Amino acid sequence: MLPSWLYGGTRDASRTADSILLHKRRGKEMDHPAELKNHTINFQIRHVYIPAPHELLAELHGDDILQGEVLDVTQSGEGHGWFAVVHVEGLRNFLIVPVERILSVA
Repeated sequence: MLPSWLYGGTRDASRTADSILLHKRRGKEMDHPAELKNHTINFQIRHVYIPAPHELLAELHGDDILQGEVLDVTQSGEGHGWFAVVHVEGLRNFLIVPVERILSVA
């Protein structure tokens, strides 16, 4: 749910336990989120509402090249070609990559 102050809620409406009223800047608490205007902030990609985090990551890192070990190769039953099942160090899940999109093999 979006904080009420983001879509025009009143100061009182934004004073809920789950709102973000107590922002700190150099040790000073900000009383109202409007005080954030014109300040540089830090936040995690997972907390971005718009655009969707996957769109943001694609824009920032869509052309980055990953390297991983092919664990298996499988063919789609629907005629969409061959896919590699890839383990990339540092990622929890395996990636499925179309074989035709592999850039190089070492």
